[in-house]
Amino acid sequence: MAVKLLSSSNGSVTLDVPVTSSNFALTLPAANGTVITTGSTGQVIPKAALPTGSVLQVIQATTASPTSTGVNDSTYIATGLSATITPTSATSKILILIMARIIIYEPNANGETGTGFAIFRNGSSVFQDASGYMGMYINAASSSNISNIRTTVPINYLDSPSSTSALTYVFRINSYLGRTALNTDGQTSVIILMEIAA
Repeated sequence: MAVKLLSSSNGSVTLDVPVTSSNFALTLPAANGTVITTGSTGQVIPKAALPTGSVLQVIQATTASPTSTGVNDSTYIATGLSATITPTSATSKILILIMARIIIYEPNANGETGTGFAIFRNGSSVFQDASGYMGMYINAASSSNISNIRTTVPINYLDSPSSTSALTYVFRINSYLGRTALNTDGQTSVIILMEIAA
């Protein structure tokens, strides 16, 4: 049996009961409120009501622009791999996922070369490998045993910015003895930023 509620503006809302042989109870809260639906219009579930760990938004950016360090350049230099996100809540965390196309080359006479990786948020470091330049290290005994080493580097980091302002995350690289480059030979690197409810 359906129940029809009449609106003061001549419309109506019908509450319909599904066909069932079982008994169910729908308990309404003793509070003022609005019905939340799963539709794409109307009163959808607000982000603030989602549980801890929910993904609130996702931003992705890519770049094929090459970036190269100098020889034994310990300074972290910015690459073109960056993305900007504006958190909806100051308590949110930002999960940073990076897939960087890296090449290290020009080892010294002992065959040593390496690179370091860092993530900067609005110009300040939020993550870097512990030693500062050993994100990836090769020792091939002599330079004749090594040429160009290409690899895909995955980096994951969960940041707690405590902000609702725009945040720009930039992937940076440095070098140890040899050189480091991002995106050689037309490769593409990816950065994904995910706002996580906390």
